[in-house]
Amino acid sequence: MDYNVANKALRILSAPVILFILLFPFGFITGWNLTTLVIYWFFLTPFVAEYVPTIFSKDKNQLVESLTGMLIFYSFMGFMTYKHYQTDMFFIMLVSCGINLGSITVISKVKRVYRQPTY
Repeated sequence: MDYNVANKALRILSAPVILFILLFPFGFITGWNLTTLVIYWFFLTPFVAEYVPTIFSKDKNQLVESLTGMLIFYSFMGFMTYKHYQTDMFFIMLVSCGINLGSITVISKVKRVYRQPTY
């Protein structure tokens, strides 16, 4: 296996793995309420999906890896909780998916503009 392919796979899979690891303290220790839902889905998830892939690469523009990793995570979460599709928690998860995909795209584009000098 080529080193670049293995490195790209590591960058893609690192975000969902870390997000699943962080899901356990929120789900089992603190429990789910409105505060923990907002903190986890709207703040922690985009932060981890944006910055964890940059740990494994010298290239700091990881838009494709961040979005792919976050889509993998949300697809697993949707598959695991499909029986609860009428709850508010499922709705918050789906809304956060759309908002986080947009926010990570905007953050990556802004970071790319500031990293490339125009002089």
